[in-house]
Amino acid sequence: MGDDTIRVCHVVNAVSTTSVPADIATGLVKHTDIQADILAWFNVEPFNGMDLIQVHDIGAPNNSVGADVTSIQTARQILSQYDIIQTHHNHSGTFAKPIAYLQGTPIISTEQNNHDGFTTKGLVANAITNSLVNEITCVSETVVNSIYSWERFFCDNIRVIHNGVNLNRVEESRNQEWSVHDCVDIDTDAYLISNAGRLAKQKGLDTLIRAISQLQPSISVEAAIAGDGPLQSDLKSLAKNLGVNDSIHFLGKIDRSNVYSMMAESDAYVMPSRWEGFSAAALEALSIGVPCIFSDIDEFTTPFEGAARFHRVDDPQSLSKVLSDVLTDADQRASLVERGRKRADRYSIENVVKRYRDLYRELV
Repeated sequence: MGDDTIRVCHVVNAVSTTSVPADIATGLVKHTDIQADILAWFNVEPFNGMDLIQVHDIGAPNNSVGADVTSIQTARQILSQYDIIQTHHNHSGTFAKPIAYLQGTPIISTEQNNHDGFTTKGLVANAITNSLVNEITCVSETVVNSIYSWERFFCDNIRVIHNGVNLNRVEESRNQEWSVHDCVDIDTDAYLISNAGRLAKQKGLDTLIRAISQLQPSISVEAAIAGDGPLQSDLKSLAKNLGVNDSIHFLGKIDRSNVYSMMAESDAYVMPSRWEGFSAAALEALSIGVPCIFSDIDEFTTPFEGAARFHRVDDPQSLSKVLSDVLTDADQRASLVERGRKRADRYSIENVVKRYRDLYRELV
């Protein structure tokens, strides 16, 4: 590594196979001359390309503060080795931004989510520490628009850099022998819809379950849902109460490559989210060639208009109607596949990391 190589540390709460910051860090190493590493505040799970970068796991305690003297001192020592610090999450960023500022290191704060979904405590901590940063990057125009005017008082140096997708990794999943049908008993005569993500309020999966209950028995539909989260038991209870528990299959956390296989086997991929930042899962589904149905929040309609179908957010009846239209119309599904793949090509990880490379060069 030459002396003029720019070294960037991406600071996250945790990192795993689904982490966008991990894709950015490994993409930088693969496609640019930037050396990018990761500092994980709480824990690290294996991810694709992990062998290309250095991953620091400081193992901060899961207490009320989410830090102690040892973890802060460890973070200081690690971050002092880098030319730029890029934070991605509120909690770890609240500590990393002051540390980098006191060390005189340029800081980028990447805003991954719509601020309407933040707690008041999170908004205040993020805004105050953003007064220390050199640049704020938002993953979508809607995230920019969600930043409150009082937050801009602290830092208004904002630009949009969308998240990207490793299209090659998605395509490689087609060669797998894994099948969702080997994991759960799905009626081969039923339409299969799928979803992958955290089982939390943000993702609106209760809307999906209610929509499926409205479709049946006129249309035979089964859903495969990958992921875990705080609402898992509530969602299972809802499916049972609505009489569709045999049609809703909760897979738990599965390997990301298996998620891609699940998408490819599906007749539709559905994301009824209440809010998002810029969804990598949506891009992955579009690129793999599955008809996509999203809620009509700006985070989906702005980048994907014309490439997917949309339903009114929090409206099971609207989602039920769109599902019926798409599932029973093979020509429409084929058209959505073609348009979705073309749209996903705009957001390749190669294009995204080159924009970050240019930003780093501005700052150093």
